Amino acid sequence: MAFIHVKHHLVFPNPLCDIHSLHDYLHPQNTEPIPEGIPHLAIEWFQKHDNPFPTTNCWKVVAPTNFDPVGEPWVYLPEGYGKVWIQDRYENANGWRLFKALTDEDGLITQLAFHEQQ
Repeated sequence: MAFIHVKHHLVFPNPLCDIHSLHDYLHPQNTEPIPEGIPHLAIEWFQKHDNPFPTTNCWKVVAPTNFDPVGEPWVYLPEGYGKVWIQDRYENANGWRLFKALTDEDGLITQLAFHEQQ
């Protein structure tokens, strides 16, 4: 586990946060081995000015750039998330498509934005 100092509820890993003041969040760290045969995704935060979903707490997937989230329901995420199941939210904006990231144990743990392929 790791403590994350949260300045705003839209800028940290818990998509269900509704605390609108400074606080600390106990963030789970992945302790399971990284699974083989499951795509690994690189994620990062949107900058405040370029988030296509400005009212949604989500990560953008930056690699691999040719990943098809519809064809691969299970992925491995860094940042302590581990193996997650992704489900389409059917929400698009400015060339990005939003997906839920879920686990069997915890349900929704974060949200991912994939750049749509041309």
